[in-house]
Amino acid sequence: MDLLLLLLAPHPVPALHLPASADPQLLGLCEAIRQAPGRPRTTSLAAAYTHMSPRSLQRRFTAATGLSLARWVQQGRLVHAVTLLARNTPVTAVATGLGYATPSAFTAMFRRALGTTPSAYFADGEEAHLSG
Repeated sequence: MDLLLLLLAPHPVPALHLPASADPQLLGLCEAIRQAPGRPRTTSLAAAYTHMSPRSLQRRFTAATGLSLARWVQQGRLVHAVTLLARNTPVTAVATGLGYATPSAFTAMFRRALGTTPSAYFADGEEAHLSG
């Protein structure tokens, strides 16, 4: 019975957090990503933007933010998506704006990252999920 109750208990949805960097070069990159979260980002493009080698960028970015560049970009997209969804923007429009080929691809990423679908995320009260 205890196992059944454990399996049926709702799992908390992780809050979204997007750590900032104090490094001026990285801060500019972070702001560019925030301003255009749907733009394709590769390590090579980001390295060129910051005038660093890809390897140096990866190392400094992870040290400064605690996340890899790829994870930070995904987290930035999630923060942007949640903001738009909270404004009742249709999932299709959010998915397209973030560069996903289909709404189902966006929903799959959302579910992998946050453990729930966009509509279920808000069913629990989105205020509890946003933290920076």
